[in-house]
Amino acid sequence: MSFNLMSLQAMEKSKGYFQNRNALLTEFPEYFTDEDIEEMKDERIKPYLFNKKWIPFAEYCDSCFLMLDFDPAKEGKEGQIICYIHDPDEVIYAAESLTKLIEGIMEEIE
Repeated sequence: MSFNLMSLQAMEKSKGYFQNRNALLTEFPEYFTDEDIEEMKDERIKPYLFNKKWIPFAEYCDSCFLMLDFDPAKEGKEGQIICYIHDPDEVIYAAESLTKLIEGIMEEIE
């Protein structure tokens, strides 16, 4: 999977239409059943599809983003890295921090 880091301008532009509001998964019953939401449950990530405190910083597939999470759930850590995947939409945990994400990439390369 190839990620493209976003410029500050691209990050600002993306916040204009994406992750610019708070919206729980339960607000989209036409897309997510209770079972879907339970399967996606991760104690580190709040059950949102959109969150104002999630900051996209890298993009792949033109509609999937790596994001800094400044509003983690109880078991998460502020600044953790999460991944928004589009179609089907979901948000998954990627790494504890940007440092850990880069360390993981370096391990894969070596």
